[in-house]
Amino acid sequence: MLMTSRFRIVRAGAAALVLVTLIGAPRRAGANGARPLGMGGAFIAIADDENAMYNNVAGLSQIDRSLTQVSVQVNERENFHRDSATFVSKFFTSTDKERVTLEEYLESDYTFKSEVQEVANYTWGVSFLSEKRSLELNRLSGFNSATDDKKRTYQLAFSTRFPVLEKLTRRPELYAGIRGRYSDINREIPALMVKAGQDVYDLDFHLFYRANSRLNVGFAANSLISGSTDDVVGARDFSASYDLGFSYTYGERRDTIIAADFTNMFNASRSKDPRIRLGVERQFLDNDFAVRIGANDGLLTLGFGLRFWEDFRLDYAFVNGRVLDEHQVSARFNF
Repeated sequence: MLMTSRFRIVRAGAAALVLVTLIGAPRRAGANGARPLGMGGAFIAIADDENAMYNNVAGLSQIDRSLTQVSVQVNERENFHRDSATFVSKFFTSTDKERVTLEEYLESDYTFKSEVQEVANYTWGVSFLSEKRSLELNRLSGFNSATDDKKRTYQLAFSTRFPVLEKLTRRPELYAGIRGRYSDINREIPALMVKAGQDVYDLDFHLFYRANSRLNVGFAANSLISGSTDDVVGARDFSASYDLGFSYTYGERRDTIIAADFTNMFNASRSKDPRIRLGVERQFLDNDFAVRIGANDGLLTLGFGLRFWEDFRLDYAFVNGRVLDEHQVSARFNF
C-alpha cells in the first residue's frame, strides 16, 4: 500500500514536471520548407512564395497566383520528422497602370505604352505542420527528462500592402500581415507512463518592406498575443519574440539572393535562443534551376530547386544537424 502511494506521488510529480517543461517549450513556427531550410532558414526578407507562411506572412502579398506545397522529411522518421502542407492565394485584386519614367520613355523611342497590370491587394494562406521528436532523439540531445514529443500546428494568415511613398518609389512597397496559430502539443515519459498535453494560441504581426529594387527588409513580431489551456505554477510567462531580416539581390540579371536573419533578438524566454541565419540562392536558366547554401546558427545547410514545368517545382534541402542530419523535400503546384 505504501509502495503504491509512493508510486502515485512520483507519477504526479513527473506529470507536473512534464507539464511545466511542455509549457516552456519553444512555440515559434520557424523555418520550414526545403527552400528556406537550404538557405539556413534566412527567409524573413525574401518571403516571395508559400514558405512565407512560416517566416513572414507579410510577404505573401508578393505572389500573383495560387500556390500549394507539400513538404516531407524523408529520413530518420522514427526519431524526428517535420511535415507540412501549405496553400496560399490572393482573394482580392485590383488593376494598376504601370508607371513609366522619362528615361524608359526615351529608351523606347517614344513608343512605350502604359500597361494595366493586376495588383494583389489582399492575400491569405493556410497551413498544417506536424513535428515529432522521439524519446531517443531527446536523450541524445541531452534532455534531463527524455520525452517523446508530438506537435501539430495550424496556421491562418492574411496580408496586404500599403501605398507608402508611392510617388517616390513608383509602386507600393510596404506589406503587412497577421497570422493566427493553434498548436496541439503532446509530451510523454514512457518509462513513467506519464503524458501531458497543451493547446497554445498565438497571434503574430509581420512587416515586409522593399527599400529599392534590390534590398528588402522583413520584421516579425511573434506571439504578440498568446494563451494556453494550462496554467501551471512555476511555468514561464508567455512573451513575444522579435525577428529581423535583410535580403539583397545581386548581379546584372538579379539571379543571386543574399539573406541574413536575426531571430529572437531580445532573447524572449518562451522562444528559441537568439540565432543568426545566413543564406545564398543562385538561380540559373530563368530560375528553372537554383542552388542554395546557408548556415543556421553555425549549422551547414545545402539545397537545390528544379522547375520541371511552369506549374510544378521540386526543392531539396540538407541540414547538417548537431544530433542527426535532415533531408527535406518540397513539391509545389501552381494554378
